[in-house]
Amino acid sequence: MADDSVLDYRNRSILDFYINFLTRQEQVSYLKEHYRSVPSLIDFSNQKYYNGNLKILKSTPTQKLQGSVALINTLKEDNSDPLASEIDQLITALDELIADYKTMKRPPSIGIISPLNKQVTALQKAVSDHLELETLKRHDILVGTAYHFQGSERDIILYSLGLTDGSHHSAIRHVMEDAVFNVSMTRAKSRLMLFHSLSEETLKRHELLAEYFSFVNDSQLPETQNAQHDVFKKKSCKPWSSWNTPPCTPVTPWRACRLIYWSRTGTPISS
Repeated sequence: MADDSVLDYRNRSILDFYINFLTRQEQVSYLKEHYRSVPSLIDFSNQKYYNGNLKILKSTPTQKLQGSVALINTLKEDNSDPLASEIDQLITALDELIADYKTMKRPPSIGIISPLNKQVTALQKAVSDHLELETLKRHDILVGTAYHFQGSERDIILYSLGLTDGSHHSAIRHVMEDAVFNVSMTRAKSRLMLFHSLSEETLKRHELLAEYFSFVNDSQLPETQNAQHDVFKKKSCKPWSSWNTPPCTPVTPWRACRLIYWSRTGTPISS
């Protein structure tokens, strides 16, 4: 007779029920297919945080060749109010994206992320002051920290780093936390634009950022003459204008990771 607590359907899921009968860790397996992002958006996290185990299934020849990440340095020569400049240039980019998709029936969703609450507050004010409610709804625009986007995603992510050369070490430490950085960099499905106000010397001192920037720059491969192009895509999908984004992204269900629990015999449970 099974323990009554095992059959407590109000507080326990079907997965909890199966877990109760597992006898060894080998009976638990992960499906490692990643459907959310195009390859260039997930490759860094895949290698750094998942040991290259994720299988990136949202891929076409064009997406493999063209980078989907833009690194935008907003630092001015006079170094005046760098974070305000970062926000101004992000809003300019946002305006251009909205204009690009003005006539599209189903425009891409847009997310704006900063790892620091103070920068998020400034971004929220800038966006709400600048855009009409109808535009916010049309693009499903969300502004927040990485935690606001946990379990969520947008077609395009505009990321404001929110750091300056003189930022306090506690702010730097938070931005560089693996969990914060990984979530922030993997919320975009098709395009990520990273805005920062750091000098080259400062970037070199921050190992994670230096590693990421180097990875992105090394990964931006030019389109070759041998690339296969779909004529229908060219005619039906609007290019992403000056941001050099892949012109079309396939629509697939998002499943980042799914658990399959084995029965006592080690046979995978059908999904």
